[in-house]
Amino acid sequence: MKRGCWACLLGVLGLFALSGCAQRLAFGDCADRVSTGECYRPPVVLPPDGDLVATTRQAAVALLAPLSATARQQRLLVSSLADINALETTSALGRLLAESLAAGFIQAGMQVVEPRLRNTLLIQQNQGEFMLSRDFAAISQAQAVDLLAVGTYAVGQQQVYINLRLLNRAGVALASHAFVLPLGADTERLLHEPA
Repeated sequence: MKRGCWACLLGVLGLFALSGCAQRLAFGDCADRVSTGECYRPPVVLPPDGDLVATTRQAAVALLAPLSATARQQRLLVSSLADINALETTSALGRLLAESLAAGFIQAGMQVVEPRLRNTLLIQQNQGEFMLSRDFAAISQAQAVDLLAVGTYAVGQQQVYINLRLLNRAGVALASHAFVLPLGADTERLLHEPA
């Protein structure tokens, strides 16, 4: 090979070496080399937060829609929403969702019992009020309530998935509603806020 061709070849190889991740495919993609600093990964940009209050109040209306006029006269207790991966725990987000859901029920005319005013309901320190359907028969007598709103949330990469149910004393679901919230900065903070 002529001397000029070698120089051209070395020049092209030099350009590939200096051009960064996009041109160095032979050594793995950029995701494999972020930890070594060979590639730059832009910071994750969170989506804007959704309107948690409005969305949760719409959920309350949706849960009440299938109820009869008689059922709407019954007393209701709202439980903190639980983390779907650890049903005995919640977060500031789970507690805030329950508070907003209770406000939606009250605005719709329901009689909502305030659980923190009742010493017969176990409140776990820093975790909120938790009730499972198997406990509701005993709790409903102690609290003099007929309906229970429960729910879970699951955190995805860009959204929080929320599932709600309205149970009667027998633990039978009378209504359910699911919705998502964008995982914005405020929502992220509520999920990780220290208890």
